[in-house]
Amino acid sequence: MSDNQNEIQTPRNSDEWIEEIITKNNIKYYEYNNFYNIEKIDDENVYRANFKNSDQYFTLKSFNLDNDTLKEIVHELKLYRKINLHENIIKFFGITNDNENRNGQVKKYLVMEYADGSTLRNYLKKYFENLTWNEKFDLAFQLSCAVSYLHDERIVHRDLHSNNVLIHQNIIKLSDFGISKKIDDPQSKSFGMIPYIDPKSFNLQEDNRLRTYLLNEKSDIYSVGILLWEISSGNPPFREENYDFSLMCKISQGLKETPIPDTPEDYVKIYTECWDNEPVNRPTINQVVDKLKAIITKTNVTKSNVNSSHEGLLQIIQNFNKMNIMEIEPITQNINESIFEEDLGIVIDDLVNLYFKEINEGKEESAYELYQKAAKLENSVAQVDLTYMYVNGKGVDKNYNKAFELSKKLAERELSNGINMLGYCYDLGIGTDIDMQKAFELYQKAADLGNIKAQYNLALMYEEGKGTEINLNKAFELSKKSAKGEYSDGINLLGYYYKNGIGTDANMEKAVELYQKAANLGLDVAQYNLAFIILLLERFILFDDCIDVIASTLYIT
Repeated sequence: MSDNQNEIQTPRNSDEWIEEIITKNNIKYYEYNNFYNIEKIDDENVYRANFKNSDQYFTLKSFNLDNDTLKEIVHELKLYRKINLHENIIKFFGITNDNENRNGQVKKYLVMEYADGSTLRNYLKKYFENLTWNEKFDLAFQLSCAVSYLHDERIVHRDLHSNNVLIHQNIIKLSDFGISKKIDDPQSKSFGMIPYIDPKSFNLQEDNRLRTYLLNEKSDIYSVGILLWEISSGNPPFREENYDFSLMCKISQGLKETPIPDTPEDYVKIYTECWDNEPVNRPTINQVVDKLKAIITKTNVTKSNVNSSHEGLLQIIQNFNKMNIMEIEPITQNINESIFEEDLGIVIDDLVNLYFKEINEGKEESAYELYQKAAKLENSVAQVDLTYMYVNGKGVDKNYNKAFELSKKLAERELSNGINMLGYCYDLGIGTDIDMQKAFELYQKAADLGNIKAQYNLALMYEEGKGTEINLNKAFELSKKSAKGEYSDGINLLGYYYKNGIGTDANMEKAVELYQKAANLGLDVAQYNLAFIILLLERFILFDDCIDVIASTLYIT
């Protein structure tokens, strides 16, 4: 994924470069001495630890890299910032250094979310014999929804395999996005991932050298197909083969794994379509999600005799299946700010209505022209929305410099949306250098003015300790304010906090209610989160039903 980025001058050694990152607040730095109960959890220099005043576990992953690779990693970390709230994405928090390790060298670590169940490969190896088909469908659905969310954000993973798909409390967690691969996946390991790689990458030139092939969304689809087969079989693909050049040639010529006996035909059809050698024949990830959802829904029809105490939850599931996943641009969240000039109000209202009509008809360029005309009339709402268009590339080429300059002008006029947008620019380095301290201050200022988006952004800053110290209680309170203002991202965030007990006691019922509310407002990530939580609750329902049947059979009261 390419973004407009300011060129960073690289000092002579990686320690200096890390220091520069920390000094500029590009990435949150954690004092190593504040971690305790540090223990190694695998052979790849990965550790589990607690952080001060918290029982929550974090993962510390050590790295020692050259300058060029560090540059690449910073870009990958920026991608994490966009997707950090999805239920199925491993969260990245920051960096820490151990200056006093036994070898006398400074050790650097990525600080990330902890997943307690190891990798998907190890999970299947340990639990496969006890997995039902419903549970396998659940894993496949979670995986596909996570990849769908990445693709919706125009992010291609490019490195999907069962050793970087993690499991945390039976929840799929995608990791890496190239980061850990650069850290602990040297060239000697590259053959280990051959079965998951798009065969188009194996095409040879006349001189028998591999032809350059840019991995894309359809490459992720191929990997998903292999992973769906692996979930159905419990085994790594081609486990009887040597992972070498010979296997590459066989796969490029059409070698495929054999479907496992008794695998439902609909499921086989999904993964065989995904691993088609020709990318054009592969489905989109949203088509995969829809087909898996259909299988799960079809399976659930047989559960119609579930007792009445579960009817409420089943109604939620039925409602979810009727939802249309759509994207509501941030533009719709701004129009509640009453800053229309009296004489221009009617004109601008007509332009806004026409804008959405043009968007719905796919005429984004025409819509952009209307908003540009409104902005020239000095209408603040139009200028804020035009800023979002420059950031997201809706109807116009992305232009981070124009977005930043517009945000500055709006902030100077003390408009809360403009102040929040300027904070967002400093937060993500849009048209300027990343400056977490400035971002925090601007979010705080806009939040104090009652801006619901700024309250949401500020909650994330407190949760992740960016531009300030971690304060989960403040994060929770700010998410409540944002949700009260009917901001869909704020509602989803509050649901996330209730589900995971962040800043409050865990409350699954409230989490479902909030995810449902945000999903009804069209927020795609809330729809994904709702789907996963429902699937988990279904497991418990089925378990309870089994216990009731066993108890009645044995006359247990």
